[in-house]
Amino acid sequence: PATHRASFHGTGALAFSTKGEYGVRLMVQLGRHVGTGPASLAEVAAEEDLPRPYLEQLAIVLRDAGLVTSTRKFRCQPEAVTAARMYVRDLLSGQPPEVVQAAELLTSELAANSVRHARSEFEVAIDSRDPIRIEVSDNGEGRPKVLNPPPRIPTGRGMQIVERIADAWGIRPTANGKTVWFTLSPVRMQGSPQRKSA
Repeated sequence: PATHRASFHGTGALAFSTKGEYGVRLMVQLGRHVGTGPASLAEVAAEEDLPRPYLEQLAIVLRDAGLVTSTRKFRCQPEAVTAARMYVRDLLSGQPPEVVQAAELLTSELAANSVRHARSEFEVAIDSRDPIRIEVSDNGEGRPKVLNPPPRIPTGRGMQIVERIADAWGIRPTANGKTVWFTLSPVRMQGSPQRKSA
């Protein structure tokens, strides 16, 4: 199939394909949000009068190229933990199954901490480049700790799981709370990489 590229005319004007035009308009909207938080594709679609499914396709291309990070906010309710897992599964669907399963598990542990301990809504951000980086941010105080509860206590092992499976993980204070992040490398998961925390 023929490919459409931006073309230059003698007058210095540019002509774009429809996909190119939509891409430029999306990038302009994303640029306006730099430093102010994530841009909603629904809001961009409404403001620019563009079809949302097309914008979602463009966003996937931008995300896979490492130009944007996907984020979604979740309410402080138990069902949100499952929803966060599904969000990760959908965005990482092209990765090996063991990587997706590990990312889902670690995300659910961090999301559960936000709901149970921070008692806060939370946001999940995903950078799908290698290494995959997932962040869970909430408005709660304190810092998650790796605990070693006795066998008779069924809870308190979430951060143990994160420490054992993630290639690296850490905690970053934010203006309104904290961000807990972890990385997973599909390449390194083939062996037994050294785990690190920060």
